[in-house]
Amino acid sequence: MSTDGQTTVNQQREPRSRRRAPRGASEIAQQDEDEWEAYLHKRLRSKRSRGSSAQEFFEITPEALKAVIQEARDFLPSFLETREAADSLADEQSTDRIVAPSSDDAALYQRLLEVREQEDRCHYERLHLQNKLKVVIGTAAGLEGMISWKTLTKQKFDQAAFRKGQPELYQAYSTAIFERRFLPKAGAAQADSEEEEVV
Repeated sequence: MSTDGQTTVNQQREPRSRRRAPRGASEIAQQDEDEWEAYLHKRLRSKRSRGSSAQEFFEITPEALKAVIQEARDFLPSFLETREAADSLADEQSTDRIVAPSSDDAALYQRLLEVREQEDRCHYERLHLQNKLKVVIGTAAGLEGMISWKTLTKQKFDQAAFRKGQPELYQAYSTAIFERRFLPKAGAAQADSEEEEVV
């Protein structure tokens, strides 16, 4: 169905990326296929059709859809391969050695800072837009066909109270774990306190 040059598209899953991994072939196939689908869903978030209850219909021109799919083909294989390598290293215990950065490493780091600036700007803009819509909703349950903002009740474990009230039991079920923190420097030597990623 076409409207003003736009086509309602039932999104098709992209072919999975091919890469070596220590997992079984069927597991790789399913995970990579899911990654393709999740990436395309996020890239087409604003194009999702509101005229259908289906979750995989998007109102987008064929040319724009083709561009997004090509972007996924160009980006995702490298992204998935690099992420798997980094995830494997996250399980390794680090040494005290510090690597001297190359010019390519410095360029990657500079680009990371630039992307973080864009991410922070978009984050604040997103919060501002969300807050505006929350004000519109007020004490209602949401905006029809757009947003749900309902009050939910959930149980939360009070770890601090349990630790104080049952110190021996808390200690008995506590285990030491290792974690690596990815901390870009805000300046020449100071870590950015807002950027603390546990991997």
